[in-house]
Amino acid sequence: MLALGILALIVFMWLRDLHKLYLLLTGKVPMHKIVRLLIVMLVGGGILAAILIPIGRKMVRDVEPQAEDRVRVSSVARDLMGEPITFGSAHGIHFEEGSETGTGGFSLSVQGPIAIGDLDVEAQKINGSWHLSSVTLSTKGKSVPIPVQ
Repeated sequence: MLALGILALIVFMWLRDLHKLYLLLTGKVPMHKIVRLLIVMLVGGGILAAILIPIGRKMVRDVEPQAEDRVRVSSVARDLMGEPITFGSAHGIHFEEGSETGTGGFSLSVQGPIAIGDLDVEAQKINGSWHLSSVTLSTKGKSVPIPVQ
Protein backbone atom coordinates (compact mmCIF):
# COMPACT_ATOMS: atom_id res chain seq x y z
CA MET A 1 0.00 0.00 0.00
CA LEU A 2 2.87 2.33 0.85
CA ALA A 3 4.43 1.58 -2.55
CA LEU A 4 1.21 2.63 -4.30
CA GLY A 5 1.15 5.89 -2.34
CA ILE A 6 4.74 6.61 -3.29
CA LEU A 7 3.97 5.72 -6.92
CA ALA A 8 1.00 8.11 -6.96
CA LEU A 9 3.18 10.89 -5.55
CA ILE A 10 5.84 10.27 -8.19
CA VAL A 11 3.27 10.33 -11.00
CA PHE A 12 1.85 13.59 -9.66
CA MET A 13 5.34 15.11 -9.48
CA TRP A 14 6.11 14.00 -13.05
CA LEU A 15 2.89 15.49 -14.41
CA ARG A 16 3.59 18.74 -12.62
CA ASP A 17 7.15 18.76 -13.94
CA LEU A 18 6.06 17.94 -17.49
CA HIS A 19 3.91 21.07 -17.38
CA LYS A 20 6.96 23.02 -16.20
CA LEU A 21 8.97 21.53 -19.05
CA TYR A 22 6.32 22.74 -21.51
CA LEU A 23 6.55 26.23 -20.02
CA LEU A 24 10.34 26.10 -20.25
CA LEU A 25 10.34 25.00 -23.88
CA THR A 26 7.91 27.76 -24.80
CA GLY A 27 10.19 30.32 -23.14
CA LYS A 28 7.89 31.10 -20.21
CA VAL A 29 10.25 29.79 -17.49
CA PRO A 30 13.75 31.01 -16.60
CA MET A 31 16.59 28.70 -17.60
CA HIS A 32 17.87 28.17 -14.01
CA LYS A 33 14.76 26.10 -13.20
CA ILE A 34 15.89 23.35 -15.61
CA VAL A 35 18.25 21.90 -13.00
CA ARG A 36 15.52 21.51 -10.39
CA LEU A 37 13.18 19.96 -12.95
CA LEU A 38 15.78 17.42 -14.08
CA ILE A 39 16.75 16.51 -10.51
CA VAL A 40 13.14 15.85 -9.54
CA MET A 41 12.56 13.73 -12.65
CA LEU A 42 15.76 11.69 -12.09
CA VAL A 43 15.02 11.11 -8.41
CA GLY A 44 11.42 10.15 -9.22
CA GLY A 45 12.60 7.68 -11.86
CA GLY A 46 15.10 6.19 -9.43
CA ILE A 47 12.43 5.70 -6.77
CA LEU A 48 10.06 4.14 -9.30
CA ALA A 49 12.77 1.77 -10.51
CA ALA A 50 13.64 0.84 -6.91
CA ILE A 51 10.01 -0.17 -6.37
CA LEU A 52 9.33 -2.01 -9.65
CA ILE A 53 12.59 -3.85 -10.37
CA PRO A 54 12.53 -6.02 -7.21
CA ILE A 55 8.91 -7.02 -7.93
CA GLY A 56 9.82 -8.26 -11.41
CA ARG A 57 12.94 -10.00 -10.15
CA LYS A 58 10.90 -11.92 -7.53
CA MET A 59 8.70 -13.31 -10.30
CA VAL A 60 11.80 -14.41 -12.26
CA ARG A 61 13.42 -15.98 -9.16
CA ASP A 62 10.24 -17.94 -8.38
CA VAL A 63 9.52 -19.19 -11.92
CA GLU A 64 12.86 -19.39 -13.79
CA PRO A 65 14.09 -22.65 -12.16
CA GLN A 66 10.76 -24.34 -12.95
CA ALA A 67 10.94 -23.26 -16.61
CA GLU A 68 14.55 -24.44 -16.95
CA ASP A 69 13.66 -27.82 -15.42
CA ARG A 70 10.75 -28.27 -17.83
CA VAL A 71 13.03 -27.60 -20.82
CA ARG A 72 15.74 -29.95 -19.55
CA VAL A 73 13.28 -32.87 -19.23
CA SER A 74 11.51 -32.15 -22.53
CA SER A 75 12.43 -34.64 -25.26
CA VAL A 76 11.34 -32.09 -27.89
CA ALA A 77 13.71 -29.47 -26.48
CA ARG A 78 16.56 -31.97 -26.24
CA ASP A 79 15.98 -33.04 -29.88
CA LEU A 80 16.02 -29.42 -31.09
CA MET A 81 18.85 -28.10 -28.90
CA GLY A 82 21.00 -31.12 -28.03
CA GLU A 83 22.43 -31.69 -24.57
CA PRO A 84 23.49 -30.03 -22.36
CA ILE A 85 21.11 -27.07 -22.56
CA THR A 86 22.29 -23.82 -20.94
CA PHE A 87 20.32 -20.69 -20.18
CA GLY A 88 21.17 -16.99 -20.22
CA SER A 89 19.83 -14.33 -17.90
CA ALA A 90 16.23 -13.13 -17.95
CA HIS A 91 15.32 -10.15 -20.13
CA GLY A 92 12.13 -8.53 -21.40
CA ILE A 93 10.52 -8.79 -17.97
CA HIS A 94 6.88 -7.66 -17.90
CA PHE A 95 4.22 -8.01 -15.23
CA GLU A 96 0.97 -6.70 -13.83
CA GLU A 97 0.20 -7.62 -10.27
CA GLY A 98 -1.85 -6.94 -7.21
CA SER A 99 -1.16 -8.24 -3.73
CA GLU A 100 -2.59 -11.71 -4.39
CA THR A 101 -2.93 -12.08 -8.20
CA GLY A 102 -1.07 -11.08 -11.32
CA THR A 103 0.42 -12.08 -14.64
CA GLY A 104 3.89 -11.67 -16.05
CA GLY A 105 6.59 -13.10 -18.19
CA PHE A 106 10.15 -12.88 -19.41
CA SER A 107 12.53 -14.40 -21.96
CA LEU A 108 15.72 -16.40 -21.58
CA SER A 109 18.35 -17.12 -24.19
CA VAL A 110 18.87 -20.86 -24.61
CA GLN A 111 21.87 -22.65 -26.06
CA GLY A 112 22.66 -26.27 -26.84
CA PRO A 113 25.28 -27.99 -29.00
CA ILE A 114 22.86 -28.15 -31.95
CA ALA A 115 21.09 -24.78 -31.81
CA ILE A 116 20.51 -21.51 -30.01
CA GLY A 117 17.15 -19.93 -29.32
CA ASP A 118 14.87 -18.12 -26.93
CA LEU A 119 12.61 -19.34 -24.19
CA ASP A 120 9.46 -17.30 -23.56
CA VAL A 121 8.08 -17.86 -20.07
CA GLU A 122 4.66 -16.76 -18.80
CA ALA A 123 3.60 -16.86 -15.16
CA GLN A 124 0.55 -16.24 -12.99
CA LYS A 125 0.45 -15.00 -9.42
CA ILE A 126 -2.13 -16.95 -7.43
CA ASN A 127 -2.71 -16.36 -3.71
CA GLY A 128 0.47 -14.29 -3.54
CA SER A 129 2.77 -16.89 -5.17
CA TRP A 130 4.12 -16.96 -8.73
CA HIS A 131 3.47 -20.14 -10.76
CA LEU A 132 4.62 -21.20 -14.21
CA SER A 133 1.79 -21.04 -16.77
CA SER A 134 3.49 -21.54 -20.17
CA VAL A 135 6.91 -22.07 -21.73
CA THR A 136 7.62 -21.71 -25.45
CA LEU A 137 10.95 -22.58 -27.06
CA SER A 138 11.78 -20.70 -30.27
CA THR A 139 14.65 -22.02 -32.38
CA LYS A 140 15.39 -22.82 -36.03
CA GLY A 141 12.33 -20.83 -37.12
CA LYS A 142 10.02 -22.93 -34.94
CA SER A 143 8.05 -22.09 -31.81
CA VAL A 144 7.44 -25.19 -29.72
CA PRO A 145 5.30 -25.21 -26.56
CA ILE A 146 6.95 -27.06 -23.67
CA PRO A 147 4.57 -28.86 -21.27
CA VAL A 148 4.54 -27.24 -17.82
CA GLN A 149 2.76 -30.05 -15.93
